Amino acid sequence: MNVQGSPASDASSVPLSFIKEEAKTRSPAELPILFIHGAESSKETWTGPINALKDRHTIYAIDLRGHGETPIGDAKEFSLQNLVNDVRNFVHQEHLNRFILVAHSMGTRIATAFAADYPEFVAGYVIEDMEMLPREKEIVSEEELHALSIFKQRHPTIKSAAEELERYGYSRAKIDSWIRQNRIVETPHGVHIGINPWVTLLAKNNISASIEPMEKMKKLAESKIPVLLMKAEADSSVSPEGLQRMKNAYPEMEVCIIPNATHSIHKADLDAFLYQLHGFIDTLERSQ
Repeated sequence: MNVQGSPASDASSVPLSFIKEEAKTRSPAELPILFIHGAESSKETWTGPINALKDRHTIYAIDLRGHGETPIGDAKEFSLQNLVNDVRNFVHQEHLNRFILVAHSMGTRIATAFAADYPEFVAGYVIEDMEMLPREKEIVSEEELHALSIFKQRHPTIKSAAEELERYGYSRAKIDSWIRQNRIVETPHGVHIGINPWVTLLAKNNISASIEPMEKMKKLAESKIPVLLMKAEADSSVSPEGLQRMKNAYPEMEVCIIPNATHSIHKADLDAFLYQLHGFIDTLERSQ
């Protein structure tokens, strides 16, 4: 059964849009899975893994603050800690006890902090192609910042939505790919753009440029939660230095390099992604 919704939230968090797929057949040993996407992405990126796993596992895939169908809230509150709090509140509201956490790209920085701060919920954690070293901040002018802050995600037609994205520098080919991926969709309230260049900047400067994820990696090591890093062989976002720093922080972290795969391994080579994920899950569940 597919359920989509936004759980109730307290005043300090943003309600997260999500997909839930109830397992058709599940034994007590088969843990739920929570998927977290990366920057300029959404819960829809996980369609392939969800379809492959939903028979045995109850699946949750969330839209982070400002992504997909989840509102941005107050831009001044777009921080690593507040995005972690959003996930924490979602976990409480869905009454999740222990689950497998799978995150991609920028989402791994939030997932790492969540797992480090709330290890009691996380049975195992899969990092898909991201290091924890801080990235450089993007410097923008006040004029550019204002232009980003007034980006409109709601439009009367697909055509006007595409024109809005073109004004912000996105190519027509990219926009067409987002339409095919249901990232620009018609809703009862008009056409919704699931991409927001202002949020992309906030994610880059407040999440990816933060030193906190590397510190959280060290804290995560204390919990002894099993961790698997899937690294793409081609076009990886994990540098040699980043990989070494992560291994120094968490020596027990397992590393798997996926041959010929690019950054979004779950899209570039779904079979290889699932093979590694199934192996990781099977090992976890045998130890329950």
